[in-house]
Amino acid sequence: MLTVKEINNSKPRTKNYKLTDSKGLYLFITPSGSKHWRLDYSYHLKRKTISLGSYPTLSLAQARRQQAEIKDLLAQGICPLEQRKQEKLLQKAEQQTFEDVAMQWFKQWSHDKHPKTTQQTWTRLETFVFPFFGKKPISRILLADFITCFKAMRASGALEVAKRNMQKVKSIMKFAYLDGLITHNPISDITPKDFLPSRKRRHHARIEEKDLAKLLLDIHNYYGSEITVIALKLMLLTFVRTSELIKAEWEEIDFDKEIWVIPAERMKMRRKHIVPLSTQSIQLLKQLQTLSANTPYLFPDDLGRQHHMSNNM
Repeated sequence: MLTVKEINNSKPRTKNYKLTDSKGLYLFITPSGSKHWRLDYSYHLKRKTISLGSYPTLSLAQARRQQAEIKDLLAQGICPLEQRKQEKLLQKAEQQTFEDVAMQWFKQWSHDKHPKTTQQTWTRLETFVFPFFGKKPISRILLADFITCFKAMRASGALEVAKRNMQKVKSIMKFAYLDGLITHNPISDITPKDFLPSRKRRHHARIEEKDLAKLLLDIHNYYGSEITVIALKLMLLTFVRTSELIKAEWEEIDFDKEIWVIPAERMKMRRKHIVPLSTQSIQLLKQLQTLSANTPYLFPDDLGRQHHMSNNM
């Protein structure tokens, strides 16, 4: 076993070397002369090494006490390195507020989202969530804190906004849990429907199959704007959303390939969408060219050629 005298008399060498004490404890000495306590141990049949501290800041007696404590942990089936890692994470969690973690989550979540969506999400968090526990350490937020916040969202009456806020709060807490900042997620089993009244589903107007022929005839006999008639016919032929159609630009139409390429920024799912164009669609678009050729839009408004028609067409 090592003695203090032996440690003090040890000199640096051209290469790293160690002075062995007992039961895996040794002093690691570098060519620069620094001395560090290390302990080798076995956990689940794997050799591991843990650093204890530097000599003389950590004395020989203190190093042996740490060695004994680590042996006790191993006897309980606890890995000292994993426990140290957990302690560091918990210490980190104590220093990080919900708002800090929300920002980390937001950076990861928002990288593939539309700027308008990310701005709305962060503004809602600032308005409806952070005032309740934004400055509180993430590890100290209780279920009661979330309940108070969620009830306030419900009382605001904006149920759809409240639902989205709750979903984002759940995502942030899941992020914290998976990052090791909390050992338990108090709202993992809570859903928006636990706090929000069920909303009556409003179905969009639709047409029955038996009425389709009349609709086509009504469009054909429509005496309004010719551009509006073409827009209605293209809606039936392409099955796109109204906003995607009225904002269409001529540069998106490829007559040679007979396709319409809607850019990702105009799609709800933010992915480029290719619409095959039938013979009837091509004929309608060529007819439309004679009506809106001097504007970037297929369907310009009545006031100016540099804007598309309204969503009311």
